[in-house]
Parts: sequence; C-alpha cells; structure tokens
Amino acid sequence: MIKGHEAAEAYAAEVLAALGFQHVVRTPTGADGGIDVKGVGIVAQVKMEALPTSRDRLQALFGVATVERSAAAFFSLAGYTSQALAWADRAEIALFEFEFDGSLLAANATAEHLITHGADV
Repeated sequence: MIKGHEAAEAYAAEVLAALGFQHVVRTPTGADGGIDVKGVGIVAQVKMEALPTSRDRLQALFGVATVERSAAAFFSLAGYTSQALAWADRAEIALFEFEFDGSLLAANATAEHLITHGADV
C-alpha cells in the first residue's frame, strides 16, 4: 500500500532497481531539480496528483535527463494527458502509472520495453 509521496518515491526506486538500474535512491527533499529518484543511468520523477501529468512536466524531466546523460522515467498516480503521452513517445521517456495498492502499469512503449527487457546499463 502506497501512502504518501515518500512511499511513492520509495516504490519508484524499488521498481527501477528491479528493472536492473543500479544504485537507485530517493533524492533528498529540497533542491533536487525536480528529480525524486536517481540511479546509474536513470532519473525519475514521481507525482501523486489528482490531475493527469502534462507535457511540460515531462519536458522538464527530459531536460534534466539530457544534462545527466541518463534515461528518464515518470511515475504518475493520475496518468498522462494525450499531449504528454505523444511527446514522451518521441522523447523515449518511460511512463508508468501506479495505484495506491502498488499495482503498476506501463503507460507507453518505452516503459513496456523496460518491463520486458530490463535496463540496458
């Protein structure tokens, strides 16, 4: 059961580690540049909001991932707007949807590829 933002971030870190990314940790609260979880070759953001995640949030994550020379993953409780889904497919950002009960869904082909093949690090 996921209760609160910290638990959601810890869950995202566990998922990324299970997919094969190494040294995956939650980032310290504060000036993290929008990154909630980080590992070798991956940066991720986690949102527990009532509204679907928008394209601009994905673009910000993509900018950080580019600077970090890392892949990007986004975990959203409310899903994604259609514009966000289309843009993430072009940018190859792995999109995941999660539920409070801990169930996880790959929301795009990049996330599905990660689930099927694991990290290529």
